Formats: sequence, C-alpha cells, structure tokens
Amino acid sequence: LLGSTGCKTTFVQHFADYNANAEVLNESSESNAEIEAMIAPYKAEMDAEMNIEVGHLDQDIHKARPNSSMGNWFCDMLLDASDTLDLFPNLEIDFAIQNLGGLRLNNMAAGPLTKGKIFELMPFDNTLVALQLNPSKVQMLLNRIAEYGGWPISKNLAFTVKDSVATDIMIHGKPLPAKKMYTVLLPDYVANGGDDCHFLADISQINCDKFIRDIIIEYYEKLTAAGNNANIDNAKRINISK
Repeated sequence: LLGSTGCKTTFVQHFADYNANAEVLNESSESNAEIEAMIAPYKAEMDAEMNIEVGHLDQDIHKARPNSSMGNWFCDMLLDASDTLDLFPNLEIDFAIQNLGGLRLNNMAAGPLTKGKIFELMPFDNTLVALQLNPSKVQMLLNRIAEYGGWPISKNLAFTVKDSVATDIMIHGKPLPAKKMYTVLLPDYVANGGDDCHFLADISQINCDKFIRDIIIEYYEKLTAAGNNANIDNAKRINISK
C-alpha cells in the first residue's frame, strides 16, 4: 500500500485480522455465533464512536495530481491546526506537505464529517513532525514532489513543474533564497525517508507525538465548539509547464 511502509499497526489491520480468523472458523456455525456474540458489544461501541460528527465539509472534495481540493484542504488543515492546537510552540511554520498515497480516499462528499471518515482517510499511525530545511533541502523535497507529478501542499507554497523539476518556487510570495531556513510540516513516514525522500532521513525531527488523524479530529472539534468551520481553498498551487 502506498504510504504504509514503516507505519505502525492500525485498528483497521486489527479488524482485518479478526475477519481472517472468522473465515477460518466458518466451518462451525456454532463457533461463529459465539464469536459474533462476544464481539458485538465492542463493535457497537466502536460504531458509535466512529459515527460521532466532528465537523462539516462545505463541498465535495477530490484527490488528484498535481492539485486537488482534498490536497489543499488537508495541508491547510495541518498548517492551521499546528497553530490552533499549539502543536509546535515557538516555531513559525512556513508550509505543510502530505504524500498523496497517504490519503486513502479519492473523494469525500459534502456534509457531516465523522471520526470514522477521518480514520478512512488516514488509517495509518503516522505522526506530524516539523523539519527545518535549508533552501537546498527544500529544492530536493519539491523536486521529489515534481517527479511524482504533484503532492498536496499548503498555502504559502507554490511552484512550477518543468521536466520533473520544481522551478519558480515561491514561499510566502517570495522566491526561494540562497540562504534561509524553512520549517516544514510533514508525516513522519516522509520525514523518515519514505516515498524516496531518503535525503530527509538524517535531519533532526521535532515530533508533536500525535497521530495526524487525531490532530484533524481535535482541530475540527475545537472549530465546531467555537462555531467555525475549516475553509476549502481550490486555488492552483502547482503549475505544469508544457
């Protein structure tokens, strides 16, 4: 599975294991009935938890390359959540990225946003980390994104892909300078070298020690309690040069 290498075991895998075991015991209807009876209270409790609404999507969103409404929504959410939830105190975050394969849904319909839907979107136990990158490392990271044909990126970042290389890079509306450090948010999977980002693996990480899906849930819960909602920006951030 894309984006899953090196990830921890998830609740999805636990239930897949249960289903596999149930198939083995399928030859005994009596044993099956006992198992179903045993797991029923836990399943009911999990279903109730997963059906809790934490927020609302104002429009249908879709995953695509090089740009997408889902990608913009997701990375802007990471960026805003880091500030709203004070995930990285005393750090000024410049932009956020997410590997496309780490988002496991292609579409999400407008309407109530439940915990279960967020778990479907982000089933892996990835945490959110901050890396401080010099312009050379930023260029390497964006080149890797360009080679993939685009990944979700947040506001404050824009660039053009030409011959699989990131060009015309703009951060906070300014060109990438020769000397400056940037603070970037990304999944620990990518920071640890996943998706061929091996050049990041030796960089010190600042880890907020929270799963990304839990951050999204907490972020939406806080917005909803304040009577607010997350914006969905459909602006094009990655251009493809022909």
